[in-house]
Amino acid sequence: MGDDDLQLAARLACYHLVSSVAARGEAAVGARGLTGRAYRGHVFWDADTFVLPYLAATHPRAARAMLRYRVRRLAAARAAARAEGRRGARFPWESADTGEDVTPRAARDLSGAVVPIRTGDAEVHIVGEVAWAAAHYVDWTGDERFARGDGCRLLVETARYWASRARFDDDGRAHVYGVIGPDEYHEPVDDNAFTNVLARWNLRRAAAAVRDEAARCRGAAGDVDPAEARHWLEIADALVDGYDPATGVYEQFAGFFGLEPIRIADLASRPVVADLLLGRERVRTRRS
Repeated sequence: MGDDDLQLAARLACYHLVSSVAARGEAAVGARGLTGRAYRGHVFWDADTFVLPYLAATHPRAARAMLRYRVRRLAAARAAARAEGRRGARFPWESADTGEDVTPRAARDLSGAVVPIRTGDAEVHIVGEVAWAAAHYVDWTGDERFARGDGCRLLVETARYWASRARFDDDGRAHVYGVIGPDEYHEPVDDNAFTNVLARWNLRRAAAAVRDEAARCRGAAGDVDPAEARHWLEIADALVDGYDPATGVYEQFAGFFGLEPIRIADLASRPVVADLLLGRERVRTRRS
């Protein structure tokens, strides 16, 4: 016997995914799809990372439409990277019609105090997720036309962003400083494990596309000098990810293990919004 309630919930989720995406033209999948007005329909990383894989497996044309939304805003992403003084493409944390970042700059908390919103400036893992979505689509559908053209452009331009974002220290290690990871309670941080591991994958995947499948990519993103692709691999190999092979554990970001250890169950019943319960500074502060 199956779980009827679970089956119903799964089918509703599948229906929701399919009904949120057009199968032609471009498809901007906003947060919460068609079920609510929160986030004003802005497009976040969730669409590329969580929605697209289901569609690539079940409705490839819809997944392609989602990627077309990103491709048509590649020029805006390039402009955003240039505005930061970097190369490549920097896709926005919250995207809407033009592809420019539309993240609010501030909001009021429950006390009425104005709180800055920094995700638009620092939550850069979206760059790697757009590349991951493109590669995922190619791997699952075998769409060679997309791989040779727009897919290659997305891989190369996102790799160029990471290459210009990473910084080497005196010991030859590469770092990505001043970011916000998926855990938005801590901002900004250095060497967020999720961000750096994704950036490493992005750099290696782009290098492989240029090196092993040059005929597929040639002309799509301009000829990539072999030295540039080798540099991507050097950065990927040197990126700090916080992994400890002795324990098999990643440190979430540099200094995470120095934070105050707290069991929410000792303080309040779940669900809990940590920064409201503890205060923003306590959440972000290292132990003395």
